[in-house]
Amino acid sequence: MGTSKQSPRVLLIHDRAQIHVDILQSRFPDLEIGICADRSALDDTLARFKPEAVFSFKFNVNEPLPHEAIFDCESVRWVHIAGAGIDHVCPWDGDRITLTNSAGVLSPYMAEYVMSAMLMVNFGFPTYRNQQHKREWRQHAWRPIDQRTALLVGLGRIGARVAKQAKQNGMKVLGARSKNQPVEHVDELYPPDELGDAAARADFVCLHVPLTDDTRGLIDAEVFQRMKPSAWLINTARGPVVNEGDLITALKEDQIAGAILDVFGTEPLSKDSPLWALENAWITPHVSDSIADWERPMCELFCDNLERYIAGQELTNVVDAGRGY
Repeated sequence: MGTSKQSPRVLLIHDRAQIHVDILQSRFPDLEIGICADRSALDDTLARFKPEAVFSFKFNVNEPLPHEAIFDCESVRWVHIAGAGIDHVCPWDGDRITLTNSAGVLSPYMAEYVMSAMLMVNFGFPTYRNQQHKREWRQHAWRPIDQRTALLVGLGRIGARVAKQAKQNGMKVLGARSKNQPVEHVDELYPPDELGDAAARADFVCLHVPLTDDTRGLIDAEVFQRMKPSAWLINTARGPVVNEGDLITALKEDQIAGAILDVFGTEPLSKDSPLWALENAWITPHVSDSIADWERPMCELFCDNLERYIAGQELTNVVDAGRGY
């Protein structure tokens, strides 16, 4: 991109698109905006409206994003995803289409989830909750959080934010990533092939990696066997990063103390999953980034990028499909 261009035709794919229309029109009064609120109407809408730019949400939380149809539309030159993960995105023609995502927009809130989980576990709330169910009155000594070690697997924007909050609470922070370059607030950095060594030192193993061929099943029986029996796993990344069968075994056999899980291989989590009944598994329904009015900061990022697009400037958050962790 070099010279400025005319405002593109923008298609919003969302079943609650009006909030985005209002924001877009306030910043770009002359912008031509199309709306697709139903998957069954997408092909017709693309053919009729012929958008140059697409701002894409899921139609609902369990329906996959319809990227095949979008990428096949000849008029489309830029697609922006209202999310960070790209594991659900099919291949696209990088010479014709620029793909951007919303990585970083919700990282402060996901980091808050992870930090809250570590503080809750460290104080012993899971133990006291189980005692409450049994009407038991027993007190337990606890160590302050600044005597604990967190291993952050993946140091993108979310992992970096967790590292900052962990250091602010006095924790020792270990990091695992493929890039061998220092990261602020991370005391020690490990390459992927030394993940087990790092896990053996951690009180909390927190996952912040994208789902790729390299990270699928990354946390498996071998890692659980290296973890401390007192350690906890916290997963807000993607469910398949963890081998779920190995995790269930590790929890049942007390190889690790517990797991706080916000993501799963299949969502919603099946009602017959053994995880529901395990006292040392804490389950949340993929809500670590579900802050109130979360659509607004997503749309503001898209608007900022739209200004760059119109000005012929480089876009932010351009997706590199070959990125590692």
